[in-house]
Amino acid sequence: MLHTEPDVSLAGAAVQPESTSRLWQVLSFAVALLAVAGVVGVWWAVRSRARSAPAPSSIAVLPFADLSREKNQSYLSDGLAEELLNDLAKTPGLHVSARTSSFQFRDRGADLAAIGKQLGVATILEGSVQREGNRVRISAELVKAADGFQLWSGKYDRDLNDVFAVQDEIARAISSELKVRLLDSHAGSVPRPTTAEAYNAYLQGRYFYEHRTLDDLARAYDYFQQAVRLDPNFARGWSALAWTLIARTEAGAGPSFEQGYRAAIAAAQKALQLDPNLAEAHAAIGRIRRSYDWDWAGANTAFQKALALEPQNSVVLLGASSLQASLGNFDEAIALNRRAVEVDPLSVVSHLSLGMHAYYAGQLQLATDAFQKALAISPDAPEAHYLLGLVYLQQSHPQQALAEFQKNQAPSERTAGEALAYFALGRKAQADAALHQLIADHREAAAYQVAEIYAFRGEAATALQWLEVARTHRDAGLTAILGDPLLKNLAIDPQFTAFLRTMGLQRRN
Repeated sequence: MLHTEPDVSLAGAAVQPESTSRLWQVLSFAVALLAVAGVVGVWWAVRSRARSAPAPSSIAVLPFADLSREKNQSYLSDGLAEELLNDLAKTPGLHVSARTSSFQFRDRGADLAAIGKQLGVATILEGSVQREGNRVRISAELVKAADGFQLWSGKYDRDLNDVFAVQDEIARAISSELKVRLLDSHAGSVPRPTTAEAYNAYLQGRYFYEHRTLDDLARAYDYFQQAVRLDPNFARGWSALAWTLIARTEAGAGPSFEQGYRAAIAAAQKALQLDPNLAEAHAAIGRIRRSYDWDWAGANTAFQKALALEPQNSVVLLGASSLQASLGNFDEAIALNRRAVEVDPLSVVSHLSLGMHAYYAGQLQLATDAFQKALAISPDAPEAHYLLGLVYLQQSHPQQALAEFQKNQAPSERTAGEALAYFALGRKAQADAALHQLIADHREAAAYQVAEIYAFRGEAATALQWLEVARTHRDAGLTAILGDPLLKNLAIDPQFTAFLRTMGLQRRN
């Protein structure tokens, strides 16, 4: 089915196999870095978004340059920058641009003033990593974005075994320059690996996770497994392993859904046993409780804990936003999603998620703007054309909807969209053909989509049958059932109300 929850756990884009595309999963945790926009698209996003002057206590951490002779230390340079970013994000009163946005400026050569305006920050940290054997040289510079004035710089030559101490030293120097306290008690309590080998494996896992192809996810899984095998007490290694298991499971690359999710929740729980204040692990549990268990109270508990720990974490904000949407609380969902966009303004996932929540809330202009911003940032953004087509369909513009659906590169979404648009246009034969094609090619994976199409056509009994198929397969699209505009023909059907009760949900008037 089509699914719209972000997989942005480790700031990565969700894997999108054609036969299992899930909009409510893709706009996930990740957990998400999608294709980097072209220069024109990015500048359109900048010029179309009015921003007030950034607060002085705001910072973006750009990806560190790999200056090693072989140019094979990107995982280390990216990992160091991301670790610094994560530490800084926990500083009370400091606004930190999320990784998805700040890491889009790798090798672009854009001037710092433009970057500062685009990310809404007053200061920028950039640096480099040069490794020779087991020695590493780290250079970092903190500058004012507006004029390039250097606020602080430092160089560190260390054994790689001391990389943790180097991170703290750099972060504390930056903190003193910004006159804010860097690490709160939560950040200081995070257990770090006892060996350089475990940390090295963790960084390599993060590097491959961000690339998010199926092969890269498999390599990330192997590296995270190695990290926790080398140091079983490494909490963040277990949390990263949990998110990788979620991503692989939802991409259909691992074992069954039940096995994959159970392994993921076991890894997240292990992380929390080691560090109860690890927000990303709480968010992983919230994701599973919502997407697979339909345990709304358990999901809310997990996300509220994560928000209390890291209220600026875009992954946590998007997860909490999706939960509120699942419960039909669309105003709350939009408010949380807006905060995620503020933290991560160049995240395609954040804009797609905001657009989807606005579409459900009936705020169609906001939805259109959000989807168009996503396309401006990344013209190849998965699902953006499909989602924009749904808005046009809701606005009774079926011809425009059809044009958008046919721009979608994934056959399942394109076929589903055509089935909807052709029916709205009165071209029943073509609508029937598209629907039958969708069923033939994606029967199980698209069960929720098929139910939406039959409901849109006014064939309530058949739509309810397909909802039962979706429930049998634990279709993640069911987490978006409340308020789905395509299901409005089922709204007063008592069988639909009974179906919602089986999921622990009730229709809002």
